[in-house]
Amino acid sequence: MESGIIRWNKGEVERALYNSNIDTTMRALHFFSSSGKLRGVLAFYPVHPTSLTAKNRLISGDNKGYAEFLLEDELQEVTVAIGIANAGDVSPNRVDNGDGTFRGEEIMGKRQYDTLSTLIKGPSELIQGSVVANLSYVDFSNATTGNPYADRTCPAVVGQNFAAGTEDGRGPSMFTEGNLKGNALFKAIGAVIKPTPKWVQDCQHTNKVPLFAVGLMEPVPWVPNILPVQVVKIGQF
Repeated sequence: MESGIIRWNKGEVERALYNSNIDTTMRALHFFSSSGKLRGVLAFYPVHPTSLTAKNRLISGDNKGYAEFLLEDELQEVTVAIGIANAGDVSPNRVDNGDGTFRGEEIMGKRQYDTLSTLIKGPSELIQGSVVANLSYVDFSNATTGNPYADRTCPAVVGQNFAAGTEDGRGPSMFTEGNLKGNALFKAIGAVIKPTPKWVQDCQHTNKVPLFAVGLMEPVPWVPNILPVQVVKIGQF
């Protein structure tokens, strides 16, 4: 998902590359036994599997788990898994059912179930060929693209706005979204815990209110800088 304002500011050329701020495509793999009987379904859909909030104290599969339950109940003897795809920050919540209740979970789960059930009953393409995978470890605190002096990633920082949360789940009341001035107390606390070097602040640019640079914590960073990136090619896709 991309903020509408951000997408608009990127200009007409880039906006024309996409039909929407969000990807609404569900993709699914069907697994059959040697006798041709459907045994498994692995689907991907870009929406967060978090309709329930932190107020829920019960074990739940949330919206994707509910969709899997409905389809397994319909198909019988078929294992169904629905993973998250390129979701970014796509909230599953609706305006009138975004209160973190089980009703909101059921609505979004039912929608994914309906789409996947239709896909299974519709035409499909046989996957042929090999399965190829490539795994690489990338230092995301210092990755470059294009001009290495102008386009690069930075060590992670925790900003004050991060603590504000979102419309789906607010943080402590003393934090607010879009606050570019900062709170003197929290800035002082951050400076004591781990000052943010100027070069990191310059690199982060728009994150103007960092509390502390978690990516530079010693003896080890509070968040991993080097992360695995894997690409898997299945058949002709």
